[in-house]
Amino acid sequence: MHIIEMILLISALILVHEAGHFFVARALGVRVDRVGLGLPVGPTLFEKKIGEITYCVHAFLLGGYVGFPDDDPDSKIPLDDPDRISNRPAWQKLAVVSAGVISNIIFAYIIVFFVAFSTGSLPSGNYEITVDSVQNEKVAAAQAGFEKGDKLLFVNGIQITNPMIFSEIAQRSRKFDGYVEESKILLQMDNIKQANPKINFTDKEKIPSDVNLIIPKAIEEDYIKINSDFYLRKRPIPEGMELSEAQKQLRNDMDEKTEYKSDGSFSLYEIAMATADTAHPLSIEVGRNGQNIKLKDICPDEKGIVGIYQTIVEVQMPIKSVKDLFVRSNDYIARNTWMMIDGLAKLVIGKVSPDNLHGIVAIVKLGGDTIKHSIWDGLLLTALISIDLAIINLLPIPALDGGYILFILLEKIMRRPLNDAIIENVSKYCFLALIVLMVLIIFNDIFALVTKKF
Repeated sequence: MHIIEMILLISALILVHEAGHFFVARALGVRVDRVGLGLPVGPTLFEKKIGEITYCVHAFLLGGYVGFPDDDPDSKIPLDDPDRISNRPAWQKLAVVSAGVISNIIFAYIIVFFVAFSTGSLPSGNYEITVDSVQNEKVAAAQAGFEKGDKLLFVNGIQITNPMIFSEIAQRSRKFDGYVEESKILLQMDNIKQANPKINFTDKEKIPSDVNLIIPKAIEEDYIKINSDFYLRKRPIPEGMELSEAQKQLRNDMDEKTEYKSDGSFSLYEIAMATADTAHPLSIEVGRNGQNIKLKDICPDEKGIVGIYQTIVEVQMPIKSVKDLFVRSNDYIARNTWMMIDGLAKLVIGKVSPDNLHGIVAIVKLGGDTIKHSIWDGLLLTALISIDLAIINLLPIPALDGGYILFILLEKIMRRPLNDAIIENVSKYCFLALIVLMVLIIFNDIFALVTKKF
């Protein structure tokens, strides 16, 4: 039932988008031939002509369109007819083409305003993270002194307002990250020399075979610091020197050992480098019974796992006035819009795996689960999907609104019409590419559902 509700909400978003094109076109006197829900691929479920306009519903419900005589090469409307959109001024073309995007943005604001007014609050984007339990006695968290109900406040002096911040710090602090700062290498080398006073070879010289060395335990590496908006920035390369594959293997072999028998492959510097790759400690502060408690420093394991089960609750922003209604709503939409744009940009440049690209099936599943939890959360998700639809349609790709806007601007800059045949062919192939992409995304969604990815 909740999935059906989500399908209806998404259909409403498509209708809002196409209604924007339609009503602005009609308000400007631009002729419209067809209005379709879904894409003209496969069978048509419904078709009826009312006046001069044909309304239809297609089986492939992943989109919609408003058709003009200019889109139909067999149209009987004269090419010089002033009601054709191609014969209208550039500002009118831009108004019609951009109306769908604007409608989605306005609709998103209306939804967010409605939720904010009805519930008296909006999600802030900040989270309260509470320790539910420690996984077992062997994990790092057990040694730190975590207790059920502790609220995670600071890690390495960084305020934890989002579970991603804690996870990112833990991941970057993991044992054996493959990088060691020069100062740690030199310190470990001095410690090895002190433990082996009879060493008589240079730092970079290969140690002769069968030489036995005492290897003292290396000190932990430095605390990791990150910016709270790390997910909007380029992921930095860890500081220090990167271990080679052979050095990593030596590091793994030497883990928890205090003696090394040389096989002639490594120098003293390399041994110091390998054994100095340990872990970065976590300095953790929690809230407990109204007090801030500093826990014992701990280090994550090789996977960056600390070992706590968390309860994560998003902090709500209260709406106490009309000003709050507008300020909080705008903040909510602006913040999430920027995150969607950033995510799309990272996908384009390859920083996000295509495996994380999902479409209508995933949206319906996620939306259905969200509505099941709370109708208000479902409405907010619908608002974000509306914004996402606006962002996608603004991409300068032929067959999308952004592509047509690009053509209009090029015509204005060049001061002459573009070649219709070229525009038609480019748009046709881009349309086919979008259909193929949609099908691939659907398969990706189905695979994710089968493998219980979400």
